[in-house]
Amino acid sequence: MKEIKESTPQPLDCPRCKSKKGYKVIYVIEKSFEQLYDAYGNRCGNAYNEYDKIIRQWKKTYCINCNTKLPFKIRK
Repeated sequence: MKEIKESTPQPLDCPRCKSKKGYKVIYVIEKSFEQLYDAYGNRCGNAYNEYDKIIRQWKKTYCINCNTKLPFKIRK
C-alpha cells in the first residue's frame, strides 16, 4: 500500500466517489474538563484546558467527500 507524508497532495482517487476532494487523518487526543462549584456546592460553570495531548495518530486515511477508506497511508 502506498504511504505518503502528511500534508502531501492526495495521490489516488477515492475508490467509491472517484474524486480527489481531500483526505482526513484521525488523531486521538486527551483533553481535560473542569466542573466548577461554589462554596455551597452549587455548580457554577465549567472549563476546558487549552492543551490537547495527542495520544495516537491513525495511519489510515479517509475521503473527505464520502468517508470511504482510501488506498494509501500517512506517515508523520
